[in-house]
Amino acid sequence: MSQQTIQISKKNQIIELRITQMAIYLQSKIIEAMDNEKHIYYLFFYKNHYLTYVKPSKLKRKSFISEALTKGLILPPNHPLVFSSITLEHPFKKYSFQQLIKKAENLFTPQEVAFLTTFFESFISKKTIFSYIQTIFYDYRRNGKMFSSYRILRILMDFCPNESWVKGIASDLNFIKYSKLYDQLADVLIDKDPLYFENRLFQLKENKQEYQRLEQLLKHQSRWMD
Repeated sequence: MSQQTIQISKKNQIIELRITQMAIYLQSKIIEAMDNEKHIYYLFFYKNHYLTYVKPSKLKRKSFISEALTKGLILPPNHPLVFSSITLEHPFKKYSFQQLIKKAENLFTPQEVAFLTTFFESFISKKTIFSYIQTIFYDYRRNGKMFSSYRILRILMDFCPNESWVKGIASDLNFIKYSKLYDQLADVLIDKDPLYFENRLFQLKENKQEYQRLEQLLKHQSRWMD
């Protein structure tokens, strides 16, 4: 297998794909690859852990993958980071949404799992993703972990800001004190909610000061390749 190809498992067959590019975006890496019939596949990674692959019919505008392919760092297939920055398994298997969640829950925090499910908006119904993230919110709130539940709410506020449930919960008086920290992008979020802090700084990276804050955060997390 050459450096520009990878293999996937599909219906008990091994298919070789030619890598066309890789996008690095927030904590994700997405490999775009093509089979012999020029069908496109996307392989998703989160913090260098393989998640699953998809064969898209189309990509939704402003979805996570669309943003990654337009706003992320795009590397050519022969770039050394394409292989050195990911943990490879041969061949790559496809996981259903439920299998993906089960796999991710063993590797990441509930907040991280909630966030990574939003990667798949172009391939899984938004309602399914929303309902799953909502259950994480309720679990935290039921256990009295209000700030943790608010961190999940912030993911939903980005993912589906016009959802009436999200708007209603966001205006709850119990969360107002937290919202001020987020509106100000306070430095305390580096420890309290580094995932949100990074995502927001990335959106503001054209501002030199915010770019420097993002750079410091990535250095602090030893993520020099991001």
